[in-house]
Amino acid sequence: MDDRDIVFEDAAALDARRALLRKPFSQDEIETLPKYVGPKDADGKIPKAAYGVCPECGRRHPMPAVHLDYVGHAGITERLNDVDPDWNWEPVAFDEAGLPRYDAIGGLWIRLTVLGVTRYGYGDAQGKTGPNAVKEIIGDAIRNAAMRFGVATYLWSKSEKAEHAREYDERPREDPPVDGPFTARCQSCGKAYTFEGRDQYEGFLADPQCCPSPAWEVV
Repeated sequence: MDDRDIVFEDAAALDARRALLRKPFSQDEIETLPKYVGPKDADGKIPKAAYGVCPECGRRHPMPAVHLDYVGHAGITERLNDVDPDWNWEPVAFDEAGLPRYDAIGGLWIRLTVLGVTRYGYGDAQGKTGPNAVKEIIGDAIRNAAMRFGVATYLWSKSEKAEHAREYDERPREDPPVDGPFTARCQSCGKAYTFEGRDQYEGFLADPQCCPSPAWEVV
């Protein structure tokens, strides 16, 4: 928890800042992310034949897909600056060199402090590597933590999100093995973790907290 004192003129001023965190973004601040919902190869990869020019967005990506609205790192940062110029984030852990410590699958846990309140977030780069991946991980973690404060959470409840969940529900699921390790991934937000066995996995599913609509399956 940040130890600085937050001083406002009155409770109404603090409430106004909290409301600004949850304020909807303008349309020009919202980006669209196509999420593939079709079958994958035996090795879990998207078939090359699935790629094509999308008639809905005009971009080349694998299909079928649903298009999810989201706010990028720059938009989230600007909102945090508007609400609390002294907001801050820090890694949950550091390595021997004093750098942020990543977990076993390359993700990063952070603490985000806004208006004197600290909440956790998690970011990853979907298997990418290199300097740009590091920046993507940080941006993803800040977005994820900001969502815990109500920033852009309304976008998750849009019809595209519901359709994505429906597509997931219609696909056959594989029962997790009794013994691990095995990997499971949230089909809604893309987070993935490695589990030591079915008991650990089912315990995690009781409260995954990865996104507003968790939809986990073994991959």
